Amino acid sequence: MSIAAEVTIAAPVDRVWHALRDRAELRRWHGWAADSLDAEIEEIYFAQAIVDDEKHTLITSGTRIEVSEGTRVTFAMTSPPEDPMWDGWYETIADGWVAFAQQLRFALERHPGEDRTTVYLEGPQEQAVTAAVGERYGTAGLTGTVWFRTERLLGLTVDSWGDGLLVLMPDSAVLTAYGTTPELA
Repeated sequence: MSIAAEVTIAAPVDRVWHALRDRAELRRWHGWAADSLDAEIEEIYFAQAIVDDEKHTLITSGTRIEVSEGTRVTFAMTSPPEDPMWDGWYETIADGWVAFAQQLRFALERHPGEDRTTVYLEGPQEQAVTAAVGERYGTAGLTGTVWFRTERLLGLTVDSWGDGLLVLMPDSAVLTAYGTTPELA
């Protein structure tokens, strides 16, 4: 298994585990608004899942999710099969776990128990922000702080979205807002 995403969340282990096991809590951070969201949550976290509540471990669709003390959440994926069909897909799936892990962290640390509004955008996303993680940025009429950065993804808080989160991926973006609807200009 290789680690796709790993985050430390400033919340108790039981609170993080609850966010991974309760359907209403999953809707507050996993993915984005889509007609298929409930079915996706059901398939990933319940129907196909092998769960160990005592060890805070969930195995689903080739990914092991583990919540450990400190509160570190690890998303480890099985290696891709030696099949050309998987070329490109493995990275895309790993990117998805990174985005989900950061959405979970953002929801629990900054908006626990709050409902959100999301917008999903397809297409190449420019990552023009050069500020380091934790630093302020200002670009394209948006301001906030760099929340996270990987080789392929960039996460930005967005002040004007009620402390929202923008996750830029190579071929898409997810906008998450709390208490307001993101304005797309």
